[in-house]
Amino acid sequence: MLILLLLLLLLLLLLLLLLLLLLLLLLLLLLLLLLLLLLLLLLLLLLLLFLLLRLLRLLALLLLLLLLLLMLILLLLLLLLLLLLLLLLLLLLLLLLLLLLLLLLLLLLLLRLLFFPSIQISTSLKT
Repeated sequence: MLILLLLLLLLLLLLLLLLLLLLLLLLLLLLLLLLLLLLLLLLLLLLLLFLLLRLLRLLALLLLLLLLLLMLILLLLLLLLLLLLLLLLLLLLLLLLLLLLLLLLLLLLLLRLLFFPSIQISTSLKT
């Protein structure tokens, strides 16, 4: 009877040890699952970071293209302003030539009046 009790006690102790080992294995499995979950979360974070960097690179490329478009618009405006300035200079040159022609005509008229005073310039029409 004592041997049976000792055997039963030993069996219970072994069962308790097995339960403890099972609990330890379950805890280890839970830790491994948690570690796997953390690794998956880290992988998702790295993927998100990669996509964000790609998006940031795409955003930087978009900003660069926008800046280049703005520079192109500014260059076109500068070209338009230079063309307008050239047209204004040509108009000014034309006006100066017209003024010079009028001054030349006035000078010819004065010379004619000085050297030929007998010729009258008639402003009225005679019938």
